[in-house]
Amino acid sequence: MTLIAPWLFAILSFLSYAFWGLFNGLVHENSEPFSGLFFSSLGYLVAGLIGLSCISFQPKFSLVAVSSGILLGLATGLGGLFLLLAIQKFHNTSMLVTLTALYPIGTLILSYFILNEQLTSQQIIGCIMSVLGLVIMFFKF
Repeated sequence: MTLIAPWLFAILSFLSYAFWGLFNGLVHENSEPFSGLFFSSLGYLVAGLIGLSCISFQPKFSLVAVSSGILLGLATGLGGLFLLLAIQKFHNTSMLVTLTALYPIGTLILSYFILNEQLTSQQIIGCIMSVLGLVIMFFKF
């Protein structure tokens, strides 16, 4: 079970983010996008409370936990806002969500400089291939 659980959660995360991208497009096409952002915040809160209650979570308060948690929420909310603004301007949900899906490259770079994490040659090659894939998707040759 321990070998299956991480893959199961990764697949469920993938599916959740796939629907997240789809719902961004639906909000843009069928609603006022910023109302969608407001209500998505409520959905995020509900999902978090349900998930944490399922594991009998008890919060441990510390300056690092509170401040990093608030920064995480701000980054998530701003990311959603900026994505909705991009969708509103360019009307291409699938391509914009694909572009934002490259955020792990930014995380790798920031983690290298701020957290002193090492980058492997495999990670660097993967990042280059991801960017090349995006270029191929965006541009017609």
